[in-house]
Amino acid sequence: MLNPEKIITSVFNDPLFVRLELILSPECNLSCAYCYMKRHNLKGCSPQMPKEIIDQAIATFRSYRKTPFQIDLFGGEPLLQTNLVGYVLEKTKDDPMVALVNIPTNGYIAATYPKEVGELLAAFPKLCLSFSVDGPYTDPYQRKPLEEYSHLRIDYDNLFRLFAEHPQQCGFHPMIYAETTNQLFNTFKFFVDNIKRWGPPNIPVGDILYLLQVRNGNTWTKERVDRLIDESFRCVSYVKEQQINPGDSKFNFLRGIGKVKRGLTCGLQTQLTVSWQGLLYPCHRLIYPEFCYGHIGSLLEVNLEKFLLFYYYHRNNNLICRHCNFDSDKETCVGGCLGAQYEYWGDPLIPIPDVCYMLKRFHKEVENVIVWEQGIPTLRMARGRRHQSS
Repeated sequence: MLNPEKIITSVFNDPLFVRLELILSPECNLSCAYCYMKRHNLKGCSPQMPKEIIDQAIATFRSYRKTPFQIDLFGGEPLLQTNLVGYVLEKTKDDPMVALVNIPTNGYIAATYPKEVGELLAAFPKLCLSFSVDGPYTDPYQRKPLEEYSHLRIDYDNLFRLFAEHPQQCGFHPMIYAETTNQLFNTFKFFVDNIKRWGPPNIPVGDILYLLQVRNGNTWTKERVDRLIDESFRCVSYVKEQQINPGDSKFNFLRGIGKVKRGLTCGLQTQLTVSWQGLLYPCHRLIYPEFCYGHIGSLLEVNLEKFLLFYYYHRNNNLICRHCNFDSDKETCVGGCLGAQYEYWGDPLIPIPDVCYMLKRFHKEVENVIVWEQGIPTLRMARGRRHQSS
């Protein structure tokens, strides 16, 4: 007979299972075209996670862990829940088991109230902000502000100033959209130039700036992938020409495919995700009733079948779809976003065809031909061969 306590203890102490993700509220100031929260019919609904749930989640995670862990505060837009953010920071500031409190934020609160956010960063050294801002070249349709939050503004200088004052606590996370791939290089250059301008000398820019492709269905056409590849090589050339320090992360999207696996290790089962109601899910993109496996108040009563399904799927990284060659593609397949795949197919484990097409070509024609030597990129093959593999 399965022993829930033994299984949960084992999973929680897996070296990859290091995060407690708290979805404080679905409330947000933006209406982004790709937002998964829209699909949950939460319009007009702004519940907050009760402090009792926060206490329960942190205490439960800590009770099973033997080593320190990270807390991610998610949403919606987490910084709209300032009372809960402050509560978590105060609660964990002297807790040796909490190594880091990370907040992915769309940047509007920080850009509008930089003084207050700067004071928060100064008061809580464990706090890190990941600015999920897409730069001045974003199509407004992709990230449309809601009218009721029209007083919030993006002042990029305010964000870069916060970064300059707290370089160890701030990072930038623009997304690569199929619809606006023609602006990839301009976006890349904007952030690279500003990080160099505001940061200390020879700062590892690639560790501060990381880009990820939005992996939604019916978006990555051949023409858009062609542009993605061309724009990516413009980014590579700029790094080389300007002698930019790419750090260990190498901007994420230019790094070797075997090391960065968005989808399988983006968040799925590297964490315990707790919704604002206290319900448990594999990740924030799968907060659908069919994937709920329990409540934080009764962890030992979780549905172990669901819990272990996603844990083993992630841990083994062995899903190969029928379009893949097992021997050659197993170690390079990065998978897609399981939430996007569920919304596309009704099954989170079936890859989206045009996302596979984009990832395969991107791996063969960009990542697989870049060689990083002492932080300087060179190409493995002539650029003229890049489109022949399609």
